[in-house]
Amino acid sequence: MIQLAYSEPVIRHTIIAVSAYHEATEPSAVTDGIQAEFATEAYSKAISSLMVYITHGEASARIVLTACLLLIRLEFLRGDADATITHIDSGIKILAGLRKKQKLLVTGSAPGLVQDGEFVEKELVPMYAGLESWSSVFGRPRSSELGPTKAAELLIPTEFLSIAEAKIVLSALLNIILRFRLSLEEIRYNFEISIENWIEQIQLSNLIEQWKAAFEAFAQQKSNLWSTTDVSAANILRATYIATKIWLATSTSLDETDFDEYRCDFEEIVKLSEQLVADISHNQPSRHITFDIGIIAPLHVVAWKCRWPIIRRTALALLYNCPRKEGLFDSTRSYNVFQRIMAVEESSLGLPPGQMPHPEVLPPEYARIHQIELSRGPPTAAGSPVDLLSKPDGLLGGWCIRREYIDLCSISLRRNVPSPQEDHSNKDKGQVLDLIPDISPIFEGSTRSRVIQAQDPKQ
Repeated sequence: MIQLAYSEPVIRHTIIAVSAYHEATEPSAVTDGIQAEFATEAYSKAISSLMVYITHGEASARIVLTACLLLIRLEFLRGDADATITHIDSGIKILAGLRKKQKLLVTGSAPGLVQDGEFVEKELVPMYAGLESWSSVFGRPRSSELGPTKAAELLIPTEFLSIAEAKIVLSALLNIILRFRLSLEEIRYNFEISIENWIEQIQLSNLIEQWKAAFEAFAQQKSNLWSTTDVSAANILRATYIATKIWLATSTSLDETDFDEYRCDFEEIVKLSEQLVADISHNQPSRHITFDIGIIAPLHVVAWKCRWPIIRRTALALLYNCPRKEGLFDSTRSYNVFQRIMAVEESSLGLPPGQMPHPEVLPPEYARIHQIELSRGPPTAAGSPVDLLSKPDGLLGGWCIRREYIDLCSISLRRNVPSPQEDHSNKDKGQVLDLIPDISPIFEGSTRSRVIQAQDPKQ
């Protein structure tokens, strides 16, 4: 990458822009506006340089796709989800076009293109294949240009040769599962799940278990040779596997209480994540940013869909103690959104504000949040508008939409997380979590569905 920066102005300008934004987002960054202004100027130069490069002469796919990767990272830093996904889509379309020219690459009539093609397939395609899932995760699923789109099209090796290979296969499987679940979001609430949908779910379930068996067989043979970094990478894959398995298994479910049966799986994700967070906090004291799906996505699933009080609070504490961005997953944003959702759901239990329920007491189905929508409205002094969707009148009833105003950028309140070994035998005794905001009961009355209940941002 650095060598390309010396010879290619477009790469040089883009690296400068990424570096400038990275420095501007560090906790120690100067807040006099100079850094932000420089970062904005560098961003403009990077975009302009790329456009000039593409429109003048024979653009190298290697250079364009590398610059596009850098711009994706830059948009991660800026927190612009739409721009990030747009760059991902653009890069994937370029890759698709390049693959259509494979005959030209194979003939050897264009040596430069052959070299580009080999580099792209070996180095860049795996990166873009991993990034492709962001479009699905954040609501813009697309037909895959880089890999299989159905369970029948994906073959799982009987054994893996490396952690990197296992990661690529899991990413491909994750992409298929995310698109499958999103394809059911509307039809499952209309009770329109087809036999074909059930068959696809079973096939995907078989594939995810085949991946698990192949990976653990590989780990059993090679783990004694792994470095500390390899062990962490393997545990990230294990946590991602568990979260993906849960997401797939519940893709045809209507009741949020179906997630409750995955208590042991949620506990395993937290157990794996605790050591990973400790390692990250020790080795990377500053805010860490990466392309990869790592520990934030699995913890995101636990903090949202696990209603077991201690497990959920432990996941929230891990998100809080690990300020980190993994692609479009942001631990700060996840923490702020899900601690609020937890408070909303647990308010239905009638406990004093901030008191943790007994470890075996869970919010009822009618109080649970099924979906989250980040509104495109402008942020207020109290935070950004976030819509929480529930089904308080049952599955046949309409949606209840509660609008909250949540700070998606910073964490100002620390929560205490109870130890799993604490005695909760007295049902009247609960762990009080300080500073959890009081919220008004919203699950009473006959008008609780098909309405928007907005929290006044001035409150």
